[in-house]
Amino acid sequence: RVEFSTTGTNTVVDVAGDFIFNSTNASGTRSLLVTTGTCVVNIAGNFSMNAPGGNLRFATGAAGIGTLNISGDFDLQAGTLSESGGTTANGNINFIGADVIHQFSNAGIISNTINYLIPATNTLVVQNESNVSGTTNSSLTVNGTLVVESENATGAIITGTGSGLGNVRVTNRVYNP
Repeated sequence: RVEFSTTGTNTVVDVAGDFIFNSTNASGTRSLLVTTGTCVVNIAGNFSMNAPGGNLRFATGAAGIGTLNISGDFDLQAGTLSESGGTTANGNINFIGADVIHQFSNAGIISNTINYLIPATNTLVVQNESNVSGTTNSSLTVNGTLVVESENATGAIITGTGSGLGNVRVTNRVYNP
């Protein structure tokens, strides 16, 4: 179990290497970045999560905002990455750095309001049938390059949200040249 902040404003956690979250706790005990307020976790390396039956939440209270700034790759092997704070809460996954190629692998569940950002000089490679996902309020903003590897007959970028076919499973999408 990990909990960075309950009601903090502008809580910042710097991880000098990889952030590896492993858990088998399915008893409902939560792991989270923030309840209400804001928490930013700056990761100098990769984010990796292997939590069969476990859950890491960005925010659990109204207006909570949790953010992962990832300099390396994203690898969700098992478990759920979500926010559960209601309509005004959200989670952010920002792929940061200069001229970085980020690998994105998702074999778990990403749910509720999650926003993704790919900056201008970065590339995000969504591997195989992994999906960038969230609910109706989620967004993907691509200022850099998005590479989708899905070979599904319906396409890699299709309409819809949540888990399912295709690499991009969020409703709000912005592609800037």
